[in-house]
Amino acid sequence: MQLTTIVLSLFGFFIVARAADSDLNLPYPLVPFQYNGILGGHNVQLNGTIQDIYAQMKELHPDFELEHAIQSRAEASNLTTHDIANTFDYYCCPVPGHKWQWALGPHILDGIKYLKGIDICDVGASSCVRIGCSWNSAIYLCNDNRFKITPMCNYIASYAKDLIDKCSEYPPVHTFLTCGQEFDTDGYNVIVREDRC
Repeated sequence: MQLTTIVLSLFGFFIVARAADSDLNLPYPLVPFQYNGILGGHNVQLNGTIQDIYAQMKELHPDFELEHAIQSRAEASNLTTHDIANTFDYYCCPVPGHKWQWALGPHILDGIKYLKGIDICDVGASSCVRIGCSWNSAIYLCNDNRFKITPMCNYIASYAKDLIDKCSEYPPVHTFLTCGQEFDTDGYNVIVREDRC
């Protein structure tokens, strides 16, 4: 009985420490991503990563088709890449001042694909949102401004793709890994890194 209590206490401590470590390793406090808009022809207000939002949509509206939503949004928008002039700077891991670990590149690519299916990725003043995460591979949007911003999600996805292009490693026994941070001249940045999902 005592051993069980000790093990459960240590497990609880590990989970709390891991969550605190994750939050402290971001430039600003982590707040939930909230999507308000039209998705699959439905006006919705949903919370979570893009993967969570799509799962909620499928539950609320069984007729919702992810591939159709992504294709429709991609066709509706001409903005799929950012202007190089808007890129302020980027860092590949190890990023100074952070202990970020490498994410699995293919899962970041999936997150990029999913982000192209929604329009606005908003984030409040001086905060970060985890906009995508699967298989412990996360995409964050952090706002350096003192006001809310509402960039297009496919624009943010292009920064994550940039980090894959610039900040990936290809170990011989594993799929490719990626980790880094890229800054926009409008006062926000995108981070790809490992984190628990």
